[in-house]
Amino acid sequence: MRLERLNREAHAHLRLNQTTDLSYAGSTHLVDLAAVEFVQAAADFPIVFLDEDGMTPKGLLGLQDGVNSFVRDDGRWREPAYVPGVIRMFPFLLSDDGDGDIGVYVDLDFTGWDTTHGKRLFEDDGSDAPYLHEVMEFLRGAVVEERRTRDFMGDLERLELLRPMTLTFEHPERAFTVGDLWTVDEDRLQALPYGEVALLHSKGYLACIHAHLLSLHQGTKLLYRLMGD
Repeated sequence: MRLERLNREAHAHLRLNQTTDLSYAGSTHLVDLAAVEFVQAAADFPIVFLDEDGMTPKGLLGLQDGVNSFVRDDGRWREPAYVPGVIRMFPFLLSDDGDGDIGVYVDLDFTGWDTTHGKRLFEDDGSDAPYLHEVMEFLRGAVVEERRTRDFMGDLERLELLRPMTLTFEHPERAFTVGDLWTVDEDRLQALPYGEVALLHSKGYLACIHAHLLSLHQGTKLLYRLMGD
C-alpha cells in the first residue's frame, strides 16, 4: 500500500477504472465498521469489538488471519452479503491527521488507477470532477458516522457494558475458536437504569447493540464456508 494525501496538482492525471474485482480485500479478515452499518451487517457476519488502544467495532469476515471468506477466487464479492463501507470506499481512505483534521488519502498501488481511461478526479482546469464530488460526499458521510461510532463506543465503555469474549464455532469435522474479542455483556445491559436505556435508544445505539448480539451467530456460516461446504 502506497498512500498519498489527495492533491489536485500531484494527482491531476489520475483516472479510476471502477471494477467488481475486490481482490484487494481478499486478505482482510477484520474490517472497521461504523455503528450505522450494524443492522445490515448483522445478517451476514459477526460484529465484534477489538481493543486497539481503545475499543473499535469490527466486522469479522473470516476465521483465519489473511482470509476474507466473502471474496471469491475471481475477486467478486459473495452477493448478496453486505459490503462494509471501508471496502466500498477503497482506494480512498480517511486518516485523522490530528487537531480534528481528517485527511483524504489514495492508495497509489491500487490496480484500478489509469491516466487515460476511467473516471477522472480533476478537470483540466484543476477543479473537482463530478466523480470526485460523489466520492467526497460519501467520505463526508463516513466522517460523520466515524464520530458517531466513537460516541457509541464511549457510551459502551462509560456504562461498562463490554466484556472479553472468545467465539467458538462448530462444524462436523472441526471446531474453530477466535479469541481476544469483546462483546456487550447482556446481564449488565439488562441491569442498566431505565434512564440510561432510554438514552441509548434515543441515540439509536440500542438497535446497534442488539444487532451486534444477533450477529455473533453468523460465524457458523464463515466456518462452513472455510470448510468448503
